[in-house]
Amino acid sequence: MGKIRVLPEKVVNKIAAGEVIEKPSSVVKELIENSLDANAKTISVMVKHGGKELIRVTDNGEGMSREDAECALKRHATSKIENLEDIFRVRSFGFRGEALPSIAACSRLTLLTRELGSPSGTEIKVVGGVIESIQEAGTAAGTTVEVAHLFFNTPARRKFLRSERAEFISILEVFTTFALGNPAIDFRLIKNDNLIMDCPSAVSLRERILQIHSKDIAEALIPVQAETPEVTISGYITAPEISRVNRTGQYFFINNRPIKSPALSFALRQGYEDRLPQSRHPLSFLFFDIESSRVDVNVHPNKKEVRIANEREVQKLLLDTVRIALDTQRKLPRIQLKDPEKEEQILLTGPVERSFNYRYPLPNDSFTLSFVREEKAEQRYSEKESGLAEEKTLSFEGKNSDRIPRIIGQFRSTYILAEDEGKLLIIDQHAAHERIMYEQIMGQLLSSESPSQHQLIPIPFFLDYREQEILKEYLPLLEKVGFGINDLGRNTYSIDAVPIFLDGEDPKQLLLDFIHDLIEGNPPRTIDDKKKTLAATLACKSKSVKAASRLLPEKMEYLVKSLFQTKSPFTCPHGRPTCITLTTYELEKQFGRK
Repeated sequence: MGKIRVLPEKVVNKIAAGEVIEKPSSVVKELIENSLDANAKTISVMVKHGGKELIRVTDNGEGMSREDAECALKRHATSKIENLEDIFRVRSFGFRGEALPSIAACSRLTLLTRELGSPSGTEIKVVGGVIESIQEAGTAAGTTVEVAHLFFNTPARRKFLRSERAEFISILEVFTTFALGNPAIDFRLIKNDNLIMDCPSAVSLRERILQIHSKDIAEALIPVQAETPEVTISGYITAPEISRVNRTGQYFFINNRPIKSPALSFALRQGYEDRLPQSRHPLSFLFFDIESSRVDVNVHPNKKEVRIANEREVQKLLLDTVRIALDTQRKLPRIQLKDPEKEEQILLTGPVERSFNYRYPLPNDSFTLSFVREEKAEQRYSEKESGLAEEKTLSFEGKNSDRIPRIIGQFRSTYILAEDEGKLLIIDQHAAHERIMYEQIMGQLLSSESPSQHQLIPIPFFLDYREQEILKEYLPLLEKVGFGINDLGRNTYSIDAVPIFLDGEDPKQLLLDFIHDLIEGNPPRTIDDKKKTLAATLACKSKSVKAASRLLPEKMEYLVKSLFQTKSPFTCPHGRPTCITLTTYELEKQFGRK
């Protein structure tokens, strides 16, 4: 009798998830999980055209007999559980028996398998869920599943697949996660007949991390270890000097199953306390071994979300463990020193000849203003020092400048106060300058190449495989805006030129933050959307006027003038308002005059 059996209807009704294969990465995930459940030591994934045309997953696992191979294509047929009680003890990746039939229903599937010790194997061909042929075949021990023309029979679903690169990036994320979670297993990824990622079996998690991530990350790893009667935590976190703009570098595994958990991410971040800026997040590679009866994996069809009984206990254990690990490591942080002269002054200039002598241009003027060093908003200075005692009425011409608001002053070194036809304008100076910079950068992207500041010493940086795909997609736009980026091979790149308006910034960190933002969100599809995304990021990350910065009156005047010369002066590139208004009526009403 075979290992795989169709589950009883009462069990099916309790666990059925209506498994839907949404995209090529869903296929890769399900097939890798099947290989791991079959105790494979080597897993090879081959994709063509982002997985739209072909996905082939080959393993050297236990394989299947002819009887089990036929049964595996039936819905709710599985070897993982037999009754309802088994759900609460399940340790395997799959258990519902839905994945393979779901894949076969929307593709041309070929299943080739041979059980260990069997003299021959079995080949089954399925088209749109209908078995076309079953025959004996010669093959190595293990299983190969080939999925061709995904969604060929559901054109509406195929139409909504993303670009080949976007789908491949999603496959890379799945592949990377399983490779990190199973360091003792050989993983190989092939794209269009080219070997993209080769991870031979590693003797430790640290070695596997080094195979995928940079040496800087591997050197910043801090081991964590904690154990209670029902929960064990092990793995690594990174020292505070290695962080990201979001949580894309955080990997959590519960009973070896990769999961997404905002609760664990929150506890991890809390463990760092004030060691990290509020907007930064650590990297983590953490494994939780929790008593099976406390973990419900039947919460979501993709099994990435789990429910943990008494989750707060696990959160507190993680938080305390992270704090102890950080207190124990006691390493001096590594920092990159900045040029104080570049920090001292920023120049606002109008259109100038393309050269290397300006920081960033603003429209319709050639007016140079000095920038006062950033200070805390609570610091006060006298009217005599600020030059605000004498009110000035601006009167100069420019595009969209029939009326120029009259500058009143600055509030908390963050907001510019101005008056315009009986209305009080409160302008967020940082958001305003973002809008100015955004439109300037968009203009550069729509025109010819922009001037660059060449680096005397190129800046090297390492990218993992997902990050490389994002960089390749945006490289033409990055070069057009002024970046010079070179592929040095072996996942290493260098920056030998940066846009003029980013002079004084850390171009390596800016590029990495930009890439990680794209990995976390939904990447833009059209070229126009890509330009807008890039321009918005550079405008935000450039040396723009920050909050809590005292501005000289001339600079406030010029900033307001330039803002109202832009096409969309009332919002920043991210949609936040740059300016709010209070009418005379609204003020008089507040004071009881109306």
